[in-house]
Amino acid sequence: MKAAFLKHWALFNILLTLLVITLGALTRLLDAGLGCPDWPGCYGKIIPPSNSEDILQAELAHPLFPVEQLQAWAEMIHRYAASLLGLSILILTLICLTKESLRYMRLLMALSLFWVIAQGVFGALTVTLRIWPPVVTLHLLGGLVMLLLCYGQYQQALYKKPLELVIHKNYQQPVMLLAIMIVIQLILGGWTSAQYAGLACPDLPLCQGQIWPDTVHGPFYAPQVSGQEYLGGLLPMADRMAVQILHRLGAVLTFIAAGWLILRLWANGHQSSAVNFILLPLIFQAAIGISNVLLLLPLPLALLHNTGAVILWICFWHLVLSGRLAYANRT
Repeated sequence: MKAAFLKHWALFNILLTLLVITLGALTRLLDAGLGCPDWPGCYGKIIPPSNSEDILQAELAHPLFPVEQLQAWAEMIHRYAASLLGLSILILTLICLTKESLRYMRLLMALSLFWVIAQGVFGALTVTLRIWPPVVTLHLLGGLVMLLLCYGQYQQALYKKPLELVIHKNYQQPVMLLAIMIVIQLILGGWTSAQYAGLACPDLPLCQGQIWPDTVHGPFYAPQVSGQEYLGGLLPMADRMAVQILHRLGAVLTFIAAGWLILRLWANGHQSSAVNFILLPLIFQAAIGISNVLLLLPLPLALLHNTGAVILWICFWHLVLSGRLAYANRT
């Protein structure tokens, strides 16, 4: 296999993963996570039921889940795209396993194949456990890990060697702290969405005029249910407020961690481009988050907030894996 073709295939996997993540976010924002209440089909079929007879049979089989065409198609298009990604990774893995010239890709491709299968399992659990927030949040985080693995495929195809994580000692601590804070913030963002807490605080910087509400169950309460109860959220408003406050606090701490790394980069003479890989996505994400509060979470901005998280995630790892942090001074 030619190196250029392998690189383009890896780039295709990156773009397809981005599409899957975006479709997943859209499915969530359209309340379409249970648009198809079974898995892997939709009311037992490959495509959502459309004629009156099929719809009647589907609703008799799933009386708690009436057929909604928009929600059903949103869910199934997400599944189709995810299946295509799984097929692409499977084929590329098999090629790497059979070609000696691609042995440097084998470990990462095997891990990618395992992870895309795990994501399929989480997708199934999202439906069968009725969009239970812990599973929804892990499914979101798993998508971002999948994106990182596909980015690693591209880097390996580009340089024809395994990935190397080399970070100068001047940057190791701030990089580790920022990585931890980004992951925590992504989890909190996923939890905010899964608990329908995006509109819990329509004001800034306080939340309905409070620093911390008098919670009922706490922000991490998530009992399992058997029907559609999680559509619209189960938490009392005070608990949703606490979820939103924690997400905002995570954003502040992420900025502080990023500031530490940025100061280290400036102090060691790094080009502004290295700094911008962290600073610009953070500013963009913060601006979208604030706009969502002020404008009461319109669908395009809510989807863009998810995109901003993906941009921040991949920019951070590009900076880490590109070798720019391997030196104390880089001009």
